[in-house]
Amino acid sequence: MNKSNNNIQKTFSKNLKKLLDERQATQLELAQYIGVSNTTINNYVKGYNMPRMDKVDKICEFFGVSRSALISEAVDKNKINIIQSTFDYDYIESSVAAGSLERIDACYEFDKITLPDRLMGRYARRKSILATRINGQSMNRLIPDESFIFIDRNFNTLHQIKDGDVVVFHDGGEYSCKRIFIDNHNNRFIFRPDSDDVAFTDIIIDFENTENLKLIGKVVMYLTELD
Repeated sequence: MNKSNNNIQKTFSKNLKKLLDERQATQLELAQYIGVSNTTINNYVKGYNMPRMDKVDKICEFFGVSRSALISEAVDKNKINIIQSTFDYDYIESSVAAGSLERIDACYEFDKITLPDRLMGRYARRKSILATRINGQSMNRLIPDESFIFIDRNFNTLHQIKDGDVVVFHDGGEYSCKRIFIDNHNNRFIFRPDSDDVAFTDIIIDFENTENLKLIGKVVMYLTELD
C-alpha cells in the first residue's frame, strides 16, 4: 500500500469510529446494513482494511453523509457535520396493521415527509427509511396506536433479522407489524403481537410455506404523542 492510500485508510477508520460513536450505532447494525460480517466492520474501524467504494457508499447511506465525511482529513474534527438539517423520507399515509397499507412495490410513488436530522438520530438521512403510522392495539405494549413508525427497508431478508425484532410484513394479503421469532426446532416463523389484549394471537408460517411471505423491513424507531 502506498503512502497516500495508507493515509486514506487511517482517516477512514478514524472517521468511521467517530460516526459510530456520535450516532450511537453499533458495528453489528452497520454490518447488517451493508451486508458484511461484524469482523469486517471491526477491521475497518481498526484500520486493518479499507472497503471497496461500493461499500463506502453503503456506509455513507447508513449515516446519511457524503464520501468526504469518511475519507477526507479535513472533516476529521470533533464533530462530522451533515450539510443539511432536514431530510425528506418516503411516507405512506395509510396505517400498518389492519390491511390498510397500500401495496409497496417498485412502481409505488411515495409521498414525502420532512423530518429534522436531530429527531432521526442515527437513522438520519437514510434513503431506505419508510415512515407510516401503526393502526390498532396489537403492539400497544411497545408501540401505541397511531404512532409514527420508521421502517428500514434495507432489512428485508430473514438473514438480517434476529429474534425479537419488530418487522412489517405480509403473507400474500394484509400488512402487519409484529415481533418475529425464528423457530428452527419446529421449522416455522412466529410473528407475535406485543399487546395487553389477549385476543391478538401469533401468526405462524411454516418454512415450507413462505412463497407469499414478504418482509418489508425492520421497525427501527417510533414516535408517539403522550396524553
